[in-house]
Amino acid sequence: NFFPYILKLSRWRIMADVRLDDKSYQLKLDSGCGMESHYRHGATYIPEEFSVFIKEFNEANSNWRVQECEDILNLGGQQYCCPDFVFQRPDQKKGYLEVFHPWHRSQLGKRLNTLIKTNRFDVLLCLPRKFLRDETLAHQIDEAQNLGLKVISFNHFPRAQKVLKELG
Repeated sequence: NFFPYILKLSRWRIMADVRLDDKSYQLKLDSGCGMESHYRHGATYIPEEFSVFIKEFNEANSNWRVQECEDILNLGGQQYCCPDFVFQRPDQKKGYLEVFHPWHRSQLGKRLNTLIKTNRFDVLLCLPRKFLRDETLAHQIDEAQNLGLKVISFNHFPRAQKVLKELG
């Protein structure tokens, strides 16, 4: 959901090193490249599972309220986190939820380490249950949880009651 927002900015530039097979390429895009966001002006696309989660969570008897997150968390060292959801209580306490999907797997170890290093224990990570089958990854997750990071797993999408339990 991040890149369509970039396309809506008046001026932007992105550079990336891309490796395909054994060849390396440099991708350079900027606001003059002609790409357009599929988001309407002032509107965003919200996947159905996000809408269902928000509705179920907000209907639960809780002090917490959830909405889709627009915050970008600066984790330092040119690392950022774009949580999927933000939770807020009446006392203004906030929490965030970042959903990892199978295509994010390679980024999980680094995210765990960065959140611990920067003391961002307000970010709850949700990841596919199948990630736990990888012994190395499961060990990293256990270590992160022992240090206070909140991590839950899911089959298809996180359940509102499970997230609410972790928020406390």
